[in-house]
Amino acid sequence: MLLPNTQEAVRLAAAVRRPTGSPAPRRRPVTTADEQPVAAARILADHGPLVVVKNGADGAVAVHDGTVVRSAAYSVQTVDATGAGDSFDGGFLAGWLGGADLAFSLALGCACGALSTRRAGWHRRTADAGRG
Repeated sequence: MLLPNTQEAVRLAAAVRRPTGSPAPRRRPVTTADEQPVAAARILADHGPLVVVKNGADGAVAVHDGTVVRSAAYSVQTVDATGAGDSFDGGFLAGWLGGADLAFSLALGCACGALSTRRAGWHRRTADAGRG
C-alpha cells in the first residue's frame, strides 16, 4: 500500500517509468491537474496492490486491482493544513483495515484530513504561546 500526495506520486511515477540514466519515455502528456493524481496512481499501481493519492482540496483517488475510485474533499475553513495528510492516512487505514470498502475508506480519510485543518496544530499553538 502506498499513500503519497499528488506531488510525491507524480515524482515516484516518473521514476518508476524510467530507469536511471534513461531518457524520458514518449507518452501523451498529462494536460490537466485533475489527470495527474489518476495517471500517477495508475502507473504506481503496476508495482503494488493499492495506491491512494491525496490531492488536498481536490480529494483523493485510489487504484486497487485496476479499479479507480475517487472521493471529493470536504469543504472546511482551513486554518492550518499541517498534519492533514497524516490525518487522512489514519482515517483511510481505519476504514480499510476495519473492512470498509474503498469508497468509504477514501471518504473517511478525506473527512479526517479536512477536520484536522480547522484549528492550528500543536506546533503552531506552542510557538504562538511563546510570543508575547
